[in-house]
Parts: sequence; C-alpha cells; structure tokens
Amino acid sequence: MKAIFSSFAIILSIAFVSFGFANVSYAAESNDKVVNISETDRDWLNGLGFSNEEINIMSDVSFNHIKEQFKGEKGEIVTKKEEYYKINKKETVKLSKQEALSGIKLAKQLNKYNLLSGGYDTETDSWIKQTLSVSYIGNGKYLAKTRYEWLYQPAATFSDAIAITHDDNVDVDNNSFFSEHRSGSGYEFDYGADRSNYYGLGDKFDLKRSIPATGFMYYEFKRDKTSDNTADLYGHYTHATSPGGFNISLSLGVLSLSGVTETQATDTAVDVTY
Repeated sequence: MKAIFSSFAIILSIAFVSFGFANVSYAAESNDKVVNISETDRDWLNGLGFSNEEINIMSDVSFNHIKEQFKGEKGEIVTKKEEYYKINKKETVKLSKQEALSGIKLAKQLNKYNLLSGGYDTETDSWIKQTLSVSYIGNGKYLAKTRYEWLYQPAATFSDAIAITHDDNVDVDNNSFFSEHRSGSGYEFDYGADRSNYYGLGDKFDLKRSIPATGFMYYEFKRDKTSDNTADLYGHYTHATSPGGFNISLSLGVLSLSGVTETQATDTAVDVTY
C-alpha cells in the first residue's frame, strides 16, 4: 500500500501547465516535512542502522512509523557495508569512494547542468551509493535495512526498484516491511513489499528529479535453521531505462525486472553470525 506526499504540488502543477509542459502531474495528498529529532532518538535510530545523514532528512511520517513499530526495542548494528557504483546501460561497476567522487567531478565538468530537469542531461554514466546494515533488536529478531543515495542521477527517470535478498537461514516477517523514497518535491512511502518470495522482498517506486534522490527499505527477520549460525544478505538497486510497468524478480543475490529495460542491479553483501 503506497502513500505519496508532495509539497507545493498544486502550485507546481499550475506552473507547468502555464508554461506549456504537458503530461506533468504531482500527487497532492498531504504536505510532508522533515522532523526535528532529539539526540536520544537520534542515537536510538543509529542503532537501527540509520545514519545521521538520513536522520537529518527523515520525514515525520517515517519517524512516527518507526517509533511505533520498534517501541520498547533497542537496536545494535552487527554488520554494515557501504559501497559505491557507477551505472550505465551496459554495466554496473563497483568503485572505491574516491573513484566515484573523481568520476562525478569529471562528469560535471564535461556536462551542462539543465535547470529545468534538475540534472545533467547529457551524461551516460551515473553514480549511486548503497548501504546495507543488519541490527539485532532483541528476542532473536534482526532488522535488515538497505539505503540508496544517488550522487549523480541518470538523465532519464521512470520507476526503479530496490530489494534485500537472503539465503535460506533467514525467516522474514513480511508484515514488518517499510520503505521511504525522497525525490522530486516530496516523499513516497510503502507499507507492503511489491514483491515477496522465498529469497526476499522488493519495492518499486517513482524516481524523480530536482533533488538528489535517496531512500531506504527494511524488514525484520529471525534465524531459520538451528543447524547453521550464519546468513548472507544482499542489498540491491536497479534503474529502469525505459518507461512502463514491470514485475520484480528476486533470487539469491539477484534483483531483475521484466517488462522494461534496466541496468544491472547492485549487489552489496553482508554476512551475519547469529
């Protein structure tokens, strides 16, 4: 079940129509706002895998949902990995942080910034940062969370997908899923996964321009087999390069789409020891 909250939606819609830009619309269900979070709550969110950077732009909707869902529980990060990727239509390449930042700097020098689209419209390469974390939240429960941050967005933006896949020693609570996506002029929330199977959960969302897009998804899980005390999890992001509806396919370490063309998905991996 999705909910979209977009600031200044009506004003923007009128402005675009007035200047002759057709087929542009924005949802106007409610205003969104960044919540003011105390130091105590900030430390608590850190334990659930949220960085200070994303806490600084967290919406009140997400904060209130998380506070209610994990009321009385305190998380402790057991593993966390941050990776950088260069993405184009041919390949997705894992890079060091410095390689990614150097590539972005050069791309900005070579390309012309377009104020209307809110991006660099002539690029063929884009760069994204992905973080996958697992926190222990007590009573045998763990929280798997993946976050993405576009450092240099693609020129063409349609609908994209993220996912967390896992091996057979993970017992997922499907009802614990939640996601937030921030792009364009507001936030998009999802309280149920768009794809769920034996290998994990996936979520689709609209990628917009104007501000660097970022977002996260998470779900709770427990150990599934008493005979094995380890598990592998993978965080994924794939960018659709053509418009249209699509279905999400998940397998161990793999996210793919059917119905549209797409980039090769990212595959940030962590190991968990129970």
